[in-house]
Amino acid sequence: MRINRVHRCQRIQCTDGFQSTAQFPAGICPVYPDAKKQIPPYIKLLTPQGGIMYLPNIYQKFAEKYPHVFKEYNELGVSCRKAGPLDAKTQDLIKLGIAMGCNSRGGVMSHTRKALAAGATPEDIFHAVLLSLTTIGFPNMMAAMSWVNEVVEEQQKK
Repeated sequence: MRINRVHRCQRIQCTDGFQSTAQFPAGICPVYPDAKKQIPPYIKLLTPQGGIMYLPNIYQKFAEKYPHVFKEYNELGVSCRKAGPLDAKTQDLIKLGIAMGCNSRGGVMSHTRKALAAGATPEDIFHAVLLSLTTIGFPNMMAAMSWVNEVVEEQQKK
C-alpha cells in the first residue's frame, strides 16, 4: 500500500482503495510513528474510492464502543456502493442530497468532503445544494449552503 498523505494521524489516503490501519503495527500512524494518538485497527479511514474520510470524535467513540457494529455498518455501505452502476462522484452527490433532505449538518459536511475526494468540483456541489431549494425550502437550503461552504473553504486552505 502506498500512502499519499497523512494528516494529524486521523486522515490517511492510499492508492489501493478502502484500507484499514490494521495493516500498520499496533495501529500507529506510519508517517508519524511517535504520535501519541494511536488509531484503533478496526476503524476504516478511507472512502471506497480511496479518498480521505474525516472521522468526527463521536464517530470514533462509537467505533471504539461498538467495533462489530461499526465494522458491519461500513461493510454495508461498501456493498450498497458496489450494488449499482453509479460512479463514486454521482453516489456522493446523491448522498449529499439525502443529507440535505434530512437537514443533517454532519452528513452534509461528510458527503461534501467525499464528493470533493471523488472528483466533484465546488461548483458541482453548490449546484446540488441549489437544486434542493424547491424540495427542502429556502432556510434548509441556506443552512446546507453554509455547511458546504465551510468544507470548501477548509479544503481551499490546504
